[in-house]
Amino acid sequence: MVMVTSETPASGHESPRQSRPRQVADYLRGLRSILAQTTQARQSFIRGTGALMEAVRRDEADEFAKSADGIAFEANSTFRSVHEQLAGMDPPPACEGCHEAVIAWVEMLMASADTVSDAGKANQPSRLREVQGMIAESRVFSARFKTQYDGLVGQLRARSTTRDKNTRLIDKHKLSGGSAHPS
Repeated sequence: MVMVTSETPASGHESPRQSRPRQVADYLRGLRSILAQTTQARQSFIRGTGALMEAVRRDEADEFAKSADGIAFEANSTFRSVHEQLAGMDPPPACEGCHEAVIAWVEMLMASADTVSDAGKANQPSRLREVQGMIAESRVFSARFKTQYDGLVGQLRARSTTRDKNTRLIDKHKLSGGSAHPS
């Protein structure tokens, strides 16, 4: 049986982790709604953070203090819920790197929202620059996850294409009167 494998670890001391294609497909399918929730909350959080920055530029400190905690709370409630969902998943071995990457991305988003909340409570709008840096850094985590995810999807697609080709060859051979196993 063909297996889906994780990338070989950088240390080279471990062998790649393998999983059945169905396990990988089920895991990736399970991530879809989680990713949709995370992406939507992230976009809303970034818009809210942008609005806070605009309020600071307009010298509306009262608006900053009132809005920061609400924006952070809304985003973090989703990020924490997603984190709990991810913690409850049992990824197959080939998906462990992907799973670790998505968790790291969500944790970075949670830290960003916590920083906005802290800045609002302390009325420190200057900390929004720190938040900008954290959001930028979260893109690195997101890219790492996307690389892992795309690698798994690519392996599943390649396996599916190979399986379809083999099925067509066997069917063609059967139609020509040959045995099921060509020599």
